[in-house]
Parts: sequence; C-alpha cells; structure tokens
Amino acid sequence: MQKWEYLTIVFGNVSEKGKIIPVVTDPELITYQTNWYAQQGWELVSQFPTTSDVIGLGGGASKTNAIFATFKRRMEEQA
Repeated sequence: MQKWEYLTIVFGNVSEKGKIIPVVTDPELITYQTNWYAQQGWELVSQFPTTSDVIGLGGGASKTNAIFATFKRRMEEQA
C-alpha cells in the first residue's frame, strides 16, 4: 500500500512574539519556492488564501494576507 507524507507551508504574514512581520508574497518568489519543493519530490495538492483573523494575527480587517499551501510526496518504503 502506498503511503504519503504531507507538508503545509504559509506564504504571507507570520506572527512572532505578538508582532506581525510582513513577508513578501511576490508571485515570482512563491513560484521559486514551489519549484524548490517540487525538486525535493513534493507535489502541490492544494492552496488557499486566509485572513488575518483566521490565523490569529488580529488587525480587525478580513483581507487575505496569507496563502496556505499543502504538498505531498510518497514515503520511501522501509525494507
């Protein structure tokens, strides 16, 4: 039976010690990072935008400021 492992990463704002740190969400940077994961054997299976309220960054405004991306790859079989 095939087994999979999954990895979720966030493109966007992150919180560190209660501070909001802006992270560039440049499409070229996201493409570069996505291709890097692909070279490591990861396949992008989903991505979705989220708001600051959903990820606990506050700010009051419900605008998209992060994208969650989930990847999968086959787990190597143990002999």
